[in-house]
Amino acid sequence: ISSAENAKDKNNPYGWEKLSAYTTYFNQNDVGRCENIAIAASLIDGVTIQPYGEFSFNATVGKRTEEAGFQQAKIIMNGEYVLGVGGGVCQVSTTLYNAALKSGLTATEFHPHTLQVSYVSPSRDAMVSTQSDLKLFNPHAHAVYLSAKVFGGGVQITFFGKNEGYRYEIISKIVAEVP
Repeated sequence: ISSAENAKDKNNPYGWEKLSAYTTYFNQNDVGRCENIAIAASLIDGVTIQPYGEFSFNATVGKRTEEAGFQQAKIIMNGEYVLGVGGGVCQVSTTLYNAALKSGLTATEFHPHTLQVSYVSPSRDAMVSTQSDLKLFNPHAHAVYLSAKVFGGGVQITFFGKNEGYRYEIISKIVAEVP
């Protein structure tokens, strides 16, 4: 059995090499938020981004509506926390964004929240809404596969593909504060 076949499992059906993983954590007592995170993660789990292809979070996850199973939870709107359908989905897009950058993918569209979020360092969040998307471009000559898993209080995104020997790091640095 080759090492690639050995690595095959339900999270990595092609037996590809792990390129990156990123995990964020959330409060399990916020039932609506937990459900929204689980739904969004399940919708992106198993996506393959083809060589030189682009991934759209909104096109993949779809509209965050009650009909689609999304629940009320806190969202950030106009610089304030308010209740809205789909609160928590941005934690999935943010986790995906960080894992993607660590795997060498390029963000062709991303938008930060108007307030700092607690689950990532400053400048590392990727807010999504009906007007704002997270789009990722695969600059590699090979496809990448993503696994999105929710576990007790956390969501982890892992990218698999062909390891080209590069290591990507993200550094968050505050250069100024605007009142």
